[in-house]
Amino acid sequence: MSSNKIYRLVDSYYKPYSKNYLEKLFYDISSADSNRKSEKIFKKNEDYINGLKSKFKQLVLERNNLAKSKGNDNYFDFIAEWDGVPKQDIINFFAKAGDLSRKLLDELPFDNSKIDWFSSNYNNFNFELQLGKPKYKLPKEVVDFIKKNPSKNKYLKKIKLNPVEDTTFTTDYDYKKGEATINYDKNNSRLHDALSMAHEFGHAIGMVRNYAEGKETSQPKPFPDETRAVKFELEFLAAQKADIRKVAQAGSIYYFVNTLFEEKIYKDPEVDFDEVYANTHNVISPLIKQKSNPLYVLNSFLIEYPCYSTNYSVIYSKLLSQYAFKRNLG
Repeated sequence: MSSNKIYRLVDSYYKPYSKNYLEKLFYDISSADSNRKSEKIFKKNEDYINGLKSKFKQLVLERNNLAKSKGNDNYFDFIAEWDGVPKQDIINFFAKAGDLSRKLLDELPFDNSKIDWFSSNYNNFNFELQLGKPKYKLPKEVVDFIKKNPSKNKYLKKIKLNPVEDTTFTTDYDYKKGEATINYDKNNSRLHDALSMAHEFGHAIGMVRNYAEGKETSQPKPFPDETRAVKFELEFLAAQKADIRKVAQAGSIYYFVNTLFEEKIYKDPEVDFDEVYANTHNVISPLIKQKSNPLYVLNSFLIEYPCYSTNYSVIYSKLLSQYAFKRNLG
């Protein structure tokens, strides 16, 4: 079956290295503080990166085959329908992604034209670099924030915390007991990690609250569930300093790029992936003039959660359009 083949392809994708190796390489290249440093790391690993291109395309083709076996034209549309993302919201996202991105960039507390890495071929919109990579005490700072909110604090006793060695934060549910366990990266304490933890608490609190109120607690469609989680993430973000809020909001552009890229390659897998990935960055800002960018092959989110970024792109674009400029979240 196509799904079994996909599992095997994902499992073999990282070899001869590992998922952690690939993620670290992606971070090192795209988050270096200068274009020269990024270029040096890229050149050292160029053969490995180029070798992943055929594996990545094979995954795209096989996922499209799976979608077609389910009656869909392509995997992008298949997942959007499966996740429950409203079609009109997707249309709205594509219509305003560029303009919203530029507004978020304009709100940043620094001038992007003076940042060496911003216009480079390896930009991943990691603006934490410009703030000196702020550190958080996790999970304490997020838990302390929740304790200040009585309507949410009462659910903490039903939520367990499980430190793991994985950069992906997840939440496991016990639907029979109305309990949740948040698995979080014990090795990192970046702004991104704090927001990821707040996001997972949004998931966990929602499920525990539904159980306590006697509502349906079985696995919901991803889109409404992710909407609740992002709303709580933005509540946590609203309590941070202005510069941090603005940087984090601009960080949502990462998902915009993923969605713009995936929509193109899954609907037309014969396009030049390197060129499309570069062009999706160029849409975001006139300062970016990439011609070819192969770093998508190092993005584990595209490999393990294909087209799931559509949920986040639609939700962030919708909520940030409502809040960031009207309610002074940014």
